[in-house]
Amino acid sequence: MYINILRFTMCLKSVDKIYSNRGNLKIVEFVKENHKKILDVGCGTGGNAQLIKKKFPHAVIDGITISKRESGECLKHMRNLYIIDINTEWPGFTDCKYDLILFSHILEHTVSPKDIIGRFSGLLSECGQILIAVPNFMNWKTRFELLKGRFRYTDEGIFDFTHLRFFTFYTVKELLVDERFKTDKFYSDGHFPLGILRKRIFRKRLCSFIDAAFLKFFPNIFASQFILLLSLKPYNKKEKN
Repeated sequence: MYINILRFTMCLKSVDKIYSNRGNLKIVEFVKENHKKILDVGCGTGGNAQLIKKKFPHAVIDGITISKRESGECLKHMRNLYIIDINTEWPGFTDCKYDLILFSHILEHTVSPKDIIGRFSGLLSECGQILIAVPNFMNWKTRFELLKGRFRYTDEGIFDFTHLRFFTFYTVKELLVDERFKTDKFYSDGHFPLGILRKRIFRKRLCSFIDAAFLKFFPNIFASQFILLLSLKPYNKKEKN
């Protein structure tokens, strides 16, 4: 009963919201030429689709969003757009197969992210993959706010009022990946807070070295997002087909 009320409330709040940005540059780096047919789940205004199209102009991209207000901008970069709430609805195109299904900063808005990934895996092609990006709740900026005793919901960012799930380096796989999948890649994306040193003093190569070192040893503090590339294990591909 409580979960149903929660779903309904979040749906009402999300339908009129517009997520407009220039796309997730880091996650698009994981999109390859063999990903010819792509489904962008939680596509916002199509920022990722626009970046992918610049990289691979012949890619065919379909999108899913909950917001009708986002649809006009989305369709500039996509073949088809489906307006549904993935928490409660299922798209009516189960005969379609995709080489890549993209979930970029959408699963934190869902009630059961692992179940949603499992359901959408039925839309994968034979060698299809699932590409996921979720925010790190335990990033140093969030820790600083919590240290000050602040947990105030906002219209966007890590404290977005529509977030239902919170991920850390130690829980992200547990909350997203079940036994049907293998993790092809797991990447912590972020930077060490160098401030003015990054802008005016340190060379770019040195900044990149510092970022990589701190992300390697302290990913739960300095990562801003986690990126996972998943594929179905062989015996699950047979079951899917």
